[in-house]
Amino acid sequence: MITVYELELQAPYLIKYGDVTKKEKTMKIKKFLIEFVIAFTAIFVANAIAIYVWNLVRYGEGAFNWEITFPLAIGVGIALALIHALESKE
Repeated sequence: MITVYELELQAPYLIKYGDVTKKEKTMKIKKFLIEFVIAFTAIFVANAIAIYVWNLVRYGEGAFNWEITFPLAIGVGIALALIHALESKE
Protein backbone atom coordinates (compact mmCIF):
# COMPACT_ATOMS: atom_id res chain seq x y z
CA MET A 1 0.00 0.00 0.00
CA ILE A 2 1.31 3.45 -0.94
CA THR A 3 1.62 5.93 1.90
CA VAL A 4 0.68 9.57 1.57
CA TYR A 5 4.35 10.52 1.78
CA GLU A 6 5.26 8.22 -1.13
CA LEU A 7 2.35 9.56 -3.16
CA GLU A 8 3.54 13.13 -2.58
CA LEU A 9 7.03 12.18 -3.73
CA GLN A 10 5.82 10.34 -6.84
CA ALA A 11 3.17 12.80 -8.01
CA PRO A 12 3.17 16.18 -6.25
CA TYR A 13 0.25 17.42 -8.35
CA LEU A 14 -1.98 14.79 -6.74
CA ILE A 15 -1.82 16.32 -3.26
CA LYS A 16 -5.41 16.31 -2.08
CA TYR A 17 -7.34 19.47 -1.22
CA GLY A 18 -10.49 18.03 0.28
CA ASP A 19 -11.86 15.65 -2.34
CA VAL A 20 -10.42 17.58 -5.32
CA THR A 21 -6.80 17.28 -6.41
CA LYS A 22 -4.72 20.35 -7.22
CA LYS A 23 -4.65 19.34 -10.89
CA GLU A 24 -8.44 18.98 -11.02
CA LYS A 25 -8.85 22.34 -9.32
CA THR A 26 -6.55 23.97 -11.88
CA MET A 27 -8.50 22.39 -14.73
CA LYS A 28 -11.79 23.64 -13.28
CA ILE A 29 -10.41 27.18 -13.03
CA LYS A 30 -9.14 27.03 -16.63
CA LYS A 31 -12.51 25.71 -17.83
CA PHE A 32 -14.33 28.46 -15.93
CA LEU A 33 -12.10 31.16 -17.41
CA ILE A 34 -12.54 29.81 -20.94
CA GLU A 35 -16.32 29.73 -20.50
CA PHE A 36 -16.24 33.27 -19.09
CA VAL A 37 -14.23 34.59 -22.04
CA ILE A 38 -16.58 32.93 -24.53
CA ALA A 39 -19.70 34.26 -22.77
CA PHE A 40 -18.15 37.72 -22.31
CA THR A 41 -17.23 37.95 -25.99
CA ALA A 42 -20.65 36.82 -27.20
CA ILE A 43 -22.55 39.16 -24.88
CA PHE A 44 -20.19 42.05 -25.60
CA VAL A 45 -20.60 41.75 -29.36
CA ALA A 46 -24.38 41.27 -29.19
CA ASN A 47 -24.79 44.19 -26.79
CA ALA A 48 -22.53 46.48 -28.82
CA ILE A 49 -24.50 45.74 -31.99
CA ALA A 50 -27.84 46.24 -30.23
CA ILE A 51 -26.78 49.56 -28.70
CA TYR A 52 -25.33 50.76 -32.01
CA VAL A 53 -28.55 49.96 -33.87
CA TRP A 54 -30.66 51.49 -31.08
CA ASN A 55 -28.68 54.74 -31.21
CA LEU A 56 -28.86 54.73 -34.99
CA VAL A 57 -32.66 54.36 -34.97
CA ARG A 58 -33.39 56.53 -31.91
CA TYR A 59 -30.95 59.41 -32.36
CA GLY A 60 -30.02 59.14 -36.03
CA GLU A 61 -26.33 58.54 -35.34
CA GLY A 62 -24.53 55.28 -34.75
CA ALA A 63 -22.68 55.40 -31.45
CA PHE A 64 -21.51 52.81 -28.96
CA ASN A 65 -22.18 53.13 -25.25
CA TRP A 66 -19.19 51.45 -23.62
CA GLU A 67 -20.39 52.39 -20.11
CA ILE A 68 -23.25 49.92 -20.48
CA THR A 69 -21.61 47.33 -22.72
CA PHE A 70 -18.62 46.37 -20.54
CA PRO A 71 -20.37 45.95 -17.16
CA LEU A 72 -23.26 44.05 -18.71
CA ALA A 73 -20.93 41.71 -20.58
CA ILE A 74 -18.81 41.11 -17.47
CA GLY A 75 -21.83 40.45 -15.24
CA VAL A 76 -23.61 38.14 -17.65
CA GLY A 77 -20.34 36.40 -18.55
CA ILE A 78 -19.64 35.59 -14.89
CA ALA A 79 -23.24 34.51 -14.31
CA LEU A 80 -23.32 32.18 -17.32
CA ALA A 81 -19.94 30.64 -16.47
CA LEU A 82 -21.07 30.05 -12.86
CA ILE A 83 -24.37 28.53 -13.94
CA HIS A 84 -22.57 26.18 -16.33
CA ALA A 85 -20.00 25.24 -13.66
CA LEU A 86 -22.74 24.47 -11.12
CA GLU A 87 -24.77 22.44 -13.64
CA SER A 88 -21.75 20.36 -14.61
CA LYS A 89 -21.19 19.46 -10.91
CA GLU A 90 -24.54 17.71 -10.71
